[in-house]
Amino acid sequence: MVKKCICASAIIVQGNKTYLIKHKKLEVWMNPGGHVEENETPEEAAIREAKEETGIEVEIIGLNGENKIKTDIAYELNKPFSIMYEFVDYKTGMHEHYDMVYLTKPKDQSKITLNKEETLDAGWFSEKELKNIKMYENTKLILEKVFSNINKI
Repeated sequence: MVKKCICASAIIVQGNKTYLIKHKKLEVWMNPGGHVEENETPEEAAIREAKEETGIEVEIIGLNGENKIKTDIAYELNKPFSIMYEFVDYKTGMHEHYDMVYLTKPKDQSKITLNKEETLDAGWFSEKELKNIKMYENTKLILEKVFSNINKI
């Protein structure tokens, strides 16, 4: 049976680089992210996952409150940079991920810390350096999209 999951991830950009982790279970480079927890919005999950996996406190690059819809019973969230429908093959079985991918930037000069329970390695990468590391094709393509828009961010 395939497990369906709502996920959120953070593409952390600073200057002309992005911060990636090498996932311990999957052994590939990717942006930090994970499952959305109960009583949490996808954007809150992306921010939490970035902090848990990297130590970096991030903020979402988006509407930042401008012209957002808000009523007594509903409010508009920041729009993800992308929404990915992903199939992830864990050793425990196949997962379908509905991944809300947020473009983020560091809030300050947070101390970067490697979460050794979830990650094998981490670091800042330029667009050119991405060509030499192992990652899923969808991660590569979304990062190409980020770098092609980086001067507009």
